[in-house]
Amino acid sequence: MKLEKTSKVQISTTIDHNIKIKAQSILANNDLTINEYLEMALTDVANNGLPEYFVNPSSELTASILEANEVISNQKDTPNITTTREELNRMLNS
Repeated sequence: MKLEKTSKVQISTTIDHNIKIKAQSILANNDLTINEYLEMALTDVANNGLPEYFVNPSSELTASILEANEVISNQKDTPNITTTREELNRMLNS
């Protein structure tokens, strides 16, 4: 679904200062500003949807989520998982 051009609106967001500085530097090396990049990214999402890697998690992530669910619901034995600091210290020092 292609969107028609309409009037512009301003978007405001808050981000960690260090992230902004790093991103700004990388973008500047590619002759882009943060505003230009965000406009391009949002326009692409509006016209094409989210990239596949946002929508479909990797097989590793899916397996980790399923394993965590088994652990949480006590369906899986977890011999290498500690619940106290003492257990963690004992495992690290063995």
